[in-house]
Amino acid sequence: MKLILIITVVILSLNNLFASDYKCDTLIDNTYFKTCYSFEHNSAIWSYAKITDGNNTVGITKRPSFYADKRIPLEHRVYSSDFTNTGFDRGHLQNDSNFDYSEESLKETYAMSNITLQYPKTNQISNRLIENRQREILKTQKEIEIYILIYYGDEKVKNKISIPTYFYIITSNKKNNFKECHILKNDNVEYTLDQMKTEC
Repeated sequence: MKLILIITVVILSLNNLFASDYKCDTLIDNTYFKTCYSFEHNSAIWSYAKITDGNNTVGITKRPSFYADKRIPLEHRVYSSDFTNTGFDRGHLQNDSNFDYSEESLKETYAMSNITLQYPKTNQISNRLIENRQREILKTQKEIEIYILIYYGDEKVKNKISIPTYFYIITSNKKNNFKECHILKNDNVEYTLDQMKTEC
């Protein structure tokens, strides 16, 4: 019931949420995507990107290192080492494969402000299915917008980084009246795409 209520509120307020810096302690306006960063969680609470099919053609194979985002105040800044020995992956919000058409765009996705604590199976299996589905949608829609909202519980690790409970992911093309939504639970369980798909 709590999950349904939260999602309902998210859907109703979606336009306001992404149209402004609503609830953001710091709104990080990257060149290729936007991140709303919370000092309470020392992590992002939403992320937005627009991707076109023409951008996703190069496929750089060498990945950069994760790095601390210096736009975040020092007391709320997260480092790659904060994730070490926690049992969590460094999980991308806006995934690197959607931005590997240039070194600049790829590097942006490795800022720790774009990274959340994700269990290995959540990051490597379930989330990857959604990422692959987004690339399939991109081929047919030619342009997509990706909205990611992150819900946190009370648990935190090390540098007071909150552990996400789930991610609400919307992939859309407004011109074509297309929208597809998924709920990614951060519980280290392997889910199928159908199990994660939900009504928008």
